Amino acid sequence: MPRDTHLPAFVPAAAIAAATALLVLLALADAPGSVLIILALLVAAGLAALAVVLEKATPAVVAFALGAAALLGMLGMELGGRAGRSAEHGVPFPAVVGMKVDKARKLFEQHGPVEIVIQRASYGERNVVLRATGYGPHGTYGRGSIIRLVVGTRPPR
Repeated sequence: MPRDTHLPAFVPAAAIAAATALLVLLALADAPGSVLIILALLVAAGLAALAVVLEKATPAVVAFALGAAALLGMLGMELGGRAGRSAEHGVPFPAVVGMKVDKARKLFEQHGPVEIVIQRASYGERNVVLRATGYGPHGTYGRGSIIRLVVGTRPPR
């Protein structure tokens, strides 16, 4: 049974509405993503505390959802930052499909050390690249990239 906290029953709904309004207004004002994420985590913590004090489930559920959204936002910002950084320092991914694997390997290693993973396929001409992956969102790759080459295994006709 909830204990008497001397707060009106509308307090959880008002707190949730105020927090939502604050976050929406900041987003509309073009606040940086990091500010929105930090504020969302603080609001989630406040709603969780309110849920404990009032012994109500609704603020706890909203706090959990807001915290999860903030964590997903952090993940998205990190992945977006990595994508941007890879494009800034990358070189164009060479067109190696149809090329002998040794020549393709040399092309990739011209711009620094990369890890090349070769997967043998049961089709295609022996030692010829059939497919190449490992480029960034802008068609670039750089030092430390993991390049995957699918290479044929059948003898030439």
